[in-house]
Amino acid sequence: QTRSAVSKDGLTWTKEPGVRLSGIAHPHILEIAKGTYRMYFESAEGAGSAISTDGLNWMTESRGQIAGALDPIVLELPSGNYRMYYRTGDTIKSAISPDGLRWTVESGVRISGAAEFAAIRLPDGSVIIYYAESDPGYTEILSAHSSDGLNFTVEPGARLYPGPAGSLDGGRILTTSIVQFPEGVIRMYYQASSGSNINGYSRVFSAVAARIELPAPHATVDLDPDVVEVRVDPGQQAIEPREQLITAFIKPPAGVNAEDINPNTIKLSVNNVTLAMGESSLIMDNLLKVKFRLTLENVSAILGINVIGVDVDELHNKLRVKTTSAPARQVDLVELTISGNIINLGSFIGKDAVRATVQQDTMAPDTPIIGSITNPINKGDVKTVLVIGTAEVGSIVHVAAEDSINKVIASVPSNGMFSAILDLSTLVDGTIKFTAYAEDMAGNTSPNSLLVQVNKDTVPPVVSKTDPPDGEVNVPKDKIITVMFSENIQTGAAYNGIMVKDANNNLVAINKSIGGNTLTITPVKKLSHKSTYTVSIPADAIRDTAGNALEIYYTFSFSVGRK
Repeated sequence: QTRSAVSKDGLTWTKEPGVRLSGIAHPHILEIAKGTYRMYFESAEGAGSAISTDGLNWMTESRGQIAGALDPIVLELPSGNYRMYYRTGDTIKSAISPDGLRWTVESGVRISGAAEFAAIRLPDGSVIIYYAESDPGYTEILSAHSSDGLNFTVEPGARLYPGPAGSLDGGRILTTSIVQFPEGVIRMYYQASSGSNINGYSRVFSAVAARIELPAPHATVDLDPDVVEVRVDPGQQAIEPREQLITAFIKPPAGVNAEDINPNTIKLSVNNVTLAMGESSLIMDNLLKVKFRLTLENVSAILGINVIGVDVDELHNKLRVKTTSAPARQVDLVELTISGNIINLGSFIGKDAVRATVQQDTMAPDTPIIGSITNPINKGDVKTVLVIGTAEVGSIVHVAAEDSINKVIASVPSNGMFSAILDLSTLVDGTIKFTAYAEDMAGNTSPNSLLVQVNKDTVPPVVSKTDPPDGEVNVPKDKIITVMFSENIQTGAAYNGIMVKDANNNLVAINKSIGGNTLTITPVKKLSHKSTYTVSIPADAIRDTAGNALEIYYTFSFSVGRK
């Protein structure tokens, strides 16, 4: 079983309840859009994947994308394609895909003699693979570098050695996962044992390294920080009715550590007029987290309008100020900058760090469009569907099935696509109607989308009639056998197991075809007179059009006459 744990610093972890997926190993997660994640994993069928919008509830997409693939790791390429690195035995190979689901195996071998591994793409587009050698006599973690992602050169030396003899990681070590942080810092999570057997007593440890050279403490640097996120702290306006707290996450200029920035000098300004000074700061993974207290009267005076509240569009780093001013669509763009001092390096200004939008918004967002509904729950063991569509960028989409009995909310990232997973296990078989509407940050809602209907069918097909009937005698020697079912059918996994045998248990050569609700079996040669024949249809040889399989092994017999 695959489970999960959560951490604020990447070092101290708290287990989360529940099971994410069963029957898989070596999961690797890739964020394919804001708020949408794809997990690649190893399964008995090969490399597979699952999708999630919250990182907790996963819907399996496929378990056999590449047969026999172990330890699949997927990297997004600058071209928009995806490359999967995977292992077969002690060889690392690769495959390419335009969408992360359909894979074409690439020729050649990336690395030989490797056990478990991890791969990352550096900012310059090159790829590094960290791996343990397949020979258990070697206990170090090695690395290989490639500028094109295909031809790798093993780097000299080892990246990581086991701990002292007798320590918890003093035996063999295997690479588990790699995480990149700002300023070129890389953290490796690795599995280790106290002895040579990695399957024995083991734990997960971590180690850090820097892949790039940072300038000297007093070097000349670009004093333009990157404000990576600005947001309103939820519920903080209760401190004072006319106050709100704003949090900014600032990535220091190149070559500067977050601790070198003086938080007491940082200010939030509009058109060179200070809105607020930084009150407190916290360093997280070399990002400086700074809080500002906004007084709405002060903001109103600076902007010349009556401000009643502040929201943030986190997706586009926009500060949205709610106002009661007319006209209804008044829009005033101003520059919101963050500035301060860096110890020993002078002042900095985050030019055009965040563009603030001041408006009273009463216009409804565009009506969303439901594009597709995948995996409609057509089998009893499938409980969820994935609804995918398009909507106005920055809005929130409310997706519902059957008049809001089952509903979920999904955000819309910059590509305008949304995805939502709905649990429909409580709904009965029949036509299920899906609708969606969008809500923007100002609370305006769009009309409902056009209805999209899918059919929920969990009832398997059953045999309703056979010709000849079971036990029939004097059947003609050239008889064409037909089996009719309770609904239209298609071939199932065991379709090739359908057979006809004579009384001596000899197989009869037959041709098979399906049309509508009828299976037709045509013997290649005429049947023998005075002989008894048995038709056998295995479970899952036939499925209905929704994918439900025939549940029982069905047989019937008949006897041939003289004609």
